[in-house]
Amino acid sequence: MRGRGINYDTGFLPGGHTSRESFDPETVREEMRVVAGELNCTAVRITGGAPPETGRTSTGARSTSSR
Repeated sequence: MRGRGINYDTGFLPGGHTSRESFDPETVREEMRVVAGELNCTAVRITGGAPPETGRTSTGARSTSSR
């Protein structure tokens, strides 16, 4: 059995500008629903360059754990 995965960007900081200005936990939950339900992914790699205190990576991780 092979897994099907995707990379989820929580916001990188190339050149001092974030690749994801808006980061809303409800949007993350909806995007994770799409990843699991519509794209049929069984794995999500969460990446980003935002400082840990923003909570972006942990928000993404919590959103995947409910699937």
